[in-house]
Amino acid sequence: MRLLIITQILDSNDPALGFVHEWVREFSKNVESLTVIALKVGDYQMPPHVRVVTLGKERGVGRVVYVLRLIREVVFKSGSYDSVFVHMNPEYLVLFGLWWRLSQKQTVLWYTHRLVDLKLRIGTFFANRVATASPESFRLRTKKLSVVGHGIPLEQIHFSMHTPLIPYKLISIGRITESKQCEVLIRTLNPIRRAGYTIELTFVGAGITSEDIEYRKWLQNEVTKEGLENFVHFTGGLPHSVMSTALEGADCFVSASMTGGLDKAVLEAMASGTPVITSNSGLYTTLKDHPELLFQDGNVAECTERIIRIITLTKEGRVALCRDLRTIVEQNHSLSKLIPNLIKLLQ
Repeated sequence: MRLLIITQILDSNDPALGFVHEWVREFSKNVESLTVIALKVGDYQMPPHVRVVTLGKERGVGRVVYVLRLIREVVFKSGSYDSVFVHMNPEYLVLFGLWWRLSQKQTVLWYTHRLVDLKLRIGTFFANRVATASPESFRLRTKKLSVVGHGIPLEQIHFSMHTPLIPYKLISIGRITESKQCEVLIRTLNPIRRAGYTIELTFVGAGITSEDIEYRKWLQNEVTKEGLENFVHFTGGLPHSVMSTALEGADCFVSASMTGGLDKAVLEAMASGTPVITSNSGLYTTLKDHPELLFQDGNVAECTERIIRIITLTKEGRVALCRDLRTIVEQNHSLSKLIPNLIKLLQ
């Protein structure tokens, strides 16, 4: 198979999309040749049969240049590929879906988000198949859909359980944006402290848009109002390659996200031996056997109760939970299982 992958970013150090680098490397083991088109390209290491094309966002080029480079690679070099994998951007199928149909290219759209808009509807219409990580991660009904799990590179995530020490440490990893409802997590700290537990919360991640930056400032004001300046920490974004290290000192991973997608950061925490607590509906199926790790969207009291339960687990209870969470990821969301499933859809 000669494969074309279109994605947003190819950069092993990108905090949000660094995992794409490992996906591409795994794809490369299963194809004759591979071309990657990315809006932005940073650090990467690929075998010789992988060709990387940037649309130039890292150099500040304009939209017209993006489009011209896309047309060159997609249309004028269409003889260099047989199949197309579009990662999270259905607009590329809006632009080229008809061309790929006429050229008899096999196309697969990967999408994991609750948002259903016109771009997704049109992209799904043109795609031969659609792949997603969990039943909750794709909200548009279509017979083209395959639920194939997520792609966690387990060999890169050290499974390390530890006994919690005081102060208890919570961690939340991901983009700092309003849909993540970080304020819910902040508002659990004073009730937990009043219950007699010393606890800290660290946010690992940064905002992207101007709205994100304003939201981050608002969160800091909330921290000040709650008197939690010494207990809530914002590290900013970290390279994806060190996320596993960041998890090793955490007693619990917490997420109040309402994105509806199957959050990779939660799965990585589960794989690392860190208990998780989340309200993200995208994880309802994955954690169906552990309802004690789920709380209702925006419910501070329920989130508080869940956190106290996790940080006060017995050693035996914590070991059993962590091993079970790792097994869930191994069985359903490993990168080594995901890519062969996607290759079958692309054939």
